[in-house]
Amino acid sequence: MKFKGRLEGHYQHVGVKWMLERERGELCRGGIQADDMGLGKTIQTIAVICGNKVQRTLIVTTVSTVAQWRDALIEFGDIFPVIVQSSYRGALPEPTEETPLVVVTAYSSFMRPGHPFKAVKWSRVVLDEGHVIRNPKTKLFNELSQLDSGIKWILSGTPVQNSPKELVTLAKWIGIENSSIEYIRAHYLIRRTQESEAKANPRLALPPLDTQVIKLDFRYDYERDAYTSLLSNPITDKTTAIEILTRLRQVCSGNCNGKKRVRNNETSPSTKIEYLCNDIVTANTKCLVFCTWTNEITLIQRELNRLGVPCLVFDGRLSRDTKDNVIYNFKHSAIQVLLLQINCGSTGLNLQVSNRVYIVSPHWNPCVELQAIGRAYRKGQTSKVTCIRLVIKDTIEEKCLELQKRKLGFIGGDTGKRLGIETDDDLLNILFHSV
Repeated sequence: MKFKGRLEGHYQHVGVKWMLERERGELCRGGIQADDMGLGKTIQTIAVICGNKVQRTLIVTTVSTVAQWRDALIEFGDIFPVIVQSSYRGALPEPTEETPLVVVTAYSSFMRPGHPFKAVKWSRVVLDEGHVIRNPKTKLFNELSQLDSGIKWILSGTPVQNSPKELVTLAKWIGIENSSIEYIRAHYLIRRTQESEAKANPRLALPPLDTQVIKLDFRYDYERDAYTSLLSNPITDKTTAIEILTRLRQVCSGNCNGKKRVRNNETSPSTKIEYLCNDIVTANTKCLVFCTWTNEITLIQRELNRLGVPCLVFDGRLSRDTKDNVIYNFKHSAIQVLLLQINCGSTGLNLQVSNRVYIVSPHWNPCVELQAIGRAYRKGQTSKVTCIRLVIKDTIEEKCLELQKRKLGFIGGDTGKRLGIETDDDLLNILFHSV
């Protein structure tokens, strides 16, 4: 175990030093590494693993990035980790003085009974994309809270997404009892942004990022009629409201008939899908297309096939090995289009080979979209990146944009400021008001 990587810029040296000091502290060892996407949280963490050799390190990440962590540990740390699949039920290997144990697994491993991790006394636990535990009421938070570890790290470029309470939850998992936002930020969190580091060192500056919002009117009467019909449905309770909200968004994305249209292999025209696919053909470059639903991906794939445009698909239906193969093929082949489900493809992946990003359906959480854009717009990108958000005018999608602006104002400001969106009721009131 020897660090073989090269730390870029002064900020990475500062980050590693800070993390090592936190690991050698007396209380609540660890913290929150919240550097911007692409600033090297992974390589800094590997430098820390090599710089403070402890017996047992567990790295928990998304299914999509298990292989990425494995490769980085081998390349930068001469560390050959044990990869634990979610179905693994055996005992973990024992470390030796010469060879400490480093295990990499996915969050999904903790959602199945009988996983082996609670039986081990860990020296260090690292949660990559650790904002996934921001809700303390989830099973995942409960399972991860039962891990016995002396050092706990959360890595996330977007640790706060809705409310300052989320930062308190992350701190609670680490073992920090003080719930003061200012205290947590001052003692347990480090964050540097791409913009701030580029000002300090122009060599770190990225090419321009051009973000566009393309607003479209429904072109087809059946789309408009389907949308209007849904709005006329009575909302009797929160569950009904959420169902209608989902269907409204699906209609905007080109899926008026839900699963039926996909099963029947229907190819009726769609305002948004037609615009998207024609723009992809015109751009003629490597692009990432982020979608919300698998049905949406299927419909876009059909239209691209009709136009003679080959594409690859990365979504929640794929196994981990298949996902790894999809990413490898996209990076190393002439195929220019990768369709990704945003909930499983917006974090962790390094896809700088792309210089065009489409957000087909706006997400109510702007951090999810920022993470998605960060797959292409990150360190190592050499070309201008264009991000296109597609929005249907006078629909729920414009309400999503309004909500994004409110949240971004909060996230970019004081983390102690209350956003005013704490419950599903608040969210639904904002989205459905004046739709």
